[in-house]
Amino acid sequence: VIARIVVFMVPRFYRYDGYRYAIWDSERNAPWGVFRTVTNEESGESRVVQVEHWVDPFSSEVWEYVLSIAEEVVELGADEIQFDYIRFPSDGNTETVESRYAPDGAGRVEALEAFLSAARSRLSVPIGIDVFGFNAWSRMSYLGQDISRLGRYVDVISPMFYPSHFARSFLPRLTYFERSRVIYDEGTRRAREIADGPLIRPYIQAFLIGPELQYEQPEYFRYLELQVEGAARANADGYTLWNASGRYYMLP
Repeated sequence: VIARIVVFMVPRFYRYDGYRYAIWDSERNAPWGVFRTVTNEESGESRVVQVEHWVDPFSSEVWEYVLSIAEEVVELGADEIQFDYIRFPSDGNTETVESRYAPDGAGRVEALEAFLSAARSRLSVPIGIDVFGFNAWSRMSYLGQDISRLGRYVDVISPMFYPSHFARSFLPRLTYFERSRVIYDEGTRRAREIADGPLIRPYIQAFLIGPELQYEQPEYFRYLELQVEGAARANADGYTLWNASGRYYMLP
């Protein structure tokens, strides 16, 4: 049993004690968030809603909150803890993101390392992390996800190599379907080299998005199969299918 725990995007804790642990907006001098305008189809009225709520990854009290949940889940019988949203925000006006808990000179990678170091010292079961696919394709520190450093503290890394999330200009000489297999094949091999130690268990895109929604059943069955084939060719340490709706219509 793998227990997936969202780490730093937690709406209820974001609002706790007057936004005490929220990432701060340096421009507004207020809690930072991602906001979208939504329109009521019946009335035509529009309103702005907050769609993302991030707590500060530098806060040791945020770590304590997350790890206490993880420890409780382990006591209930989970065999592995998997941390998701273990990063800084990627959407919205990220230029105004400010941490009120960051030590002088500390960077985003250091924040995630410190959290995982604490997790490693407290959890008795294997630990996994989810990372953006391109953070496992090449070594980078985007949003703090440098897997060559974070890999020192974890047992499993799960890159989200969703083909839809790579720019259409990525690997342009390949067809979209063939590219999906290559992304998982070469991506898994690259992640293994960069992380140098943890198991690589990628997420498979079991959902359609954007132009992919035009696919008919035979097409999206094959689209999913090509991803699995790519992971298998690279001898991935298993894989996980993901569809946020819980409707796995892409399975043959």
